[in-house]
Amino acid sequence: MGSLLPRRNGGEFSFFLSYSRGNADEWLKKFFDDLEKGVRLLKNRTWTGFMDQRQEIGQEWDENIANALAGSRVLVSLYSGDYFGRENCGKEFQVFLQRRREYQKLTNFRPGGIIPVLWAPCQVPRTLPDFLYSELPGSLYEREGLQYIASVGDEEVLYRKLIRKFARLICESADSYELPALTPPPKFSTIANAFEPLLPPYDFDAPEATTGPDSAIFVYAGANRWDECAFAPPGDRAFLYIASAVAMGKEIDPHQLRFDPAAPLSSAQMQRVIHSNSIVILLVEGASLANDSIRARLQELDEKLADRAAATVIWRPRTRTSALEDAVGSTLFNLARRRAPVFHNPVEDSSQLADAISKSLDHLQTKFTTSFQQIARPIDAPNDFPLIPQLPPASRTEAA
Repeated sequence: MGSLLPRRNGGEFSFFLSYSRGNADEWLKKFFDDLEKGVRLLKNRTWTGFMDQRQEIGQEWDENIANALAGSRVLVSLYSGDYFGRENCGKEFQVFLQRRREYQKLTNFRPGGIIPVLWAPCQVPRTLPDFLYSELPGSLYEREGLQYIASVGDEEVLYRKLIRKFARLICESADSYELPALTPPPKFSTIANAFEPLLPPYDFDAPEATTGPDSAIFVYAGANRWDECAFAPPGDRAFLYIASAVAMGKEIDPHQLRFDPAAPLSSAQMQRVIHSNSIVILLVEGASLANDSIRARLQELDEKLADRAAATVIWRPRTRTSALEDAVGSTLFNLARRRAPVFHNPVEDSSQLADAISKSLDHLQTKFTTSFQQIARPIDAPNDFPLIPQLPPASRTEAA
């Protein structure tokens, strides 16, 4: 499998240490030195780590940093609140997510390559995959983080144990997965911040867009603008930002399909959605179902995409009525009768929305991946060969 991947130059690093300058102290430097020694003892005395101590924050990466990001075997990421607030840290993380994605394209297998270390207790952004960084729930490491353990004199045994653990994880990941080197090396200005959700672009049918179960198309259906539909300030709690963050955290590329109440999707547009084999998630503002045009467009989507879609009906305070609830069932008839995890109603706060989208993505990604594995693509089939067969919708007059 390794022969499929671009080889690195001889000057590679075993790991790249990504950390916040706000956390830089004697304990962080000690951790880096001890971890590098641990890797050398386990693997090879020539293996080294990379820790930048000179680059100005927010500036274009110099050649040494860019090459280290492009070719280091493993990312060691020091989680802390300050770390997740730094754009440059998010861009370093994104480079390795990109290299993981390239590996997956070549091998059809999702690799390791990223080892989080809990440096200080913090809230991990939704946009990040659920990497395991904890020892045991309630452990000192989980409660206080590694910086605390390194700095107190009576926890030397635990500190050494954790150093050995992380050194072993680096060696195991480096031996098991050879992440492709990026050529040319990445540029700071062109890399997204992995810690910030992106507004899903309208590019699901672009030639270079990701398709299949690693792609999700979000359709926001509402009478108000998407960025006016937030549960509360700040703006990152708008519906589409929450949806994007959840998808990114599952390493699913978020896209968006424009919803126009005044115009139905053309047959060509609908076929492009179907042939993309992407997950489709409808985000429906419940109060908007009072609008006849919105109901008509949603009925079309429900009839044509119910076998590959999920829907979440979102209610803001004091907007939910019995008449609108009846409209939900008649408008999204096929999806509503399937219930969770593909239909969620009511959703009334941002946590419920994130949870509903997460469950729908998990269910549909598993379904789509299974279909990819079970249905053999003909050798001469075009790239848009529909792997997920479309099922005929049930009659709306049929009893639910």
